[in-house]
Amino acid sequence: LNPKTGFIPYDKQDPHSQRLYLASDYASFDIMPEHIRRSRRSYFANILGFFEFRRKLEYKAKMLTGDICIGVSKSPWYATIHTCDA
Repeated sequence: LNPKTGFIPYDKQDPHSQRLYLASDYASFDIMPEHIRRSRRSYFANILGFFEFRRKLEYKAKMLTGDICIGVSKSPWYATIHTCDA
């Protein structure tokens, strides 16, 4: 779970990344590889949890009515409910 890209020095970062670096006070913390691994594992677990929630929502909607589907709008981060023939 280690990132492919290592730490990028502040002077080589784009302006937005530099702003985030300063806003998070990154230099005040000793971030170890174990911290990065745990953070990435938590992020991936959160994403998988979201898709599991969507799967259960779709299943319940189909069980209740049979004519309701779960459709995804342009963003995969939220589900919209609409009729199957729409």
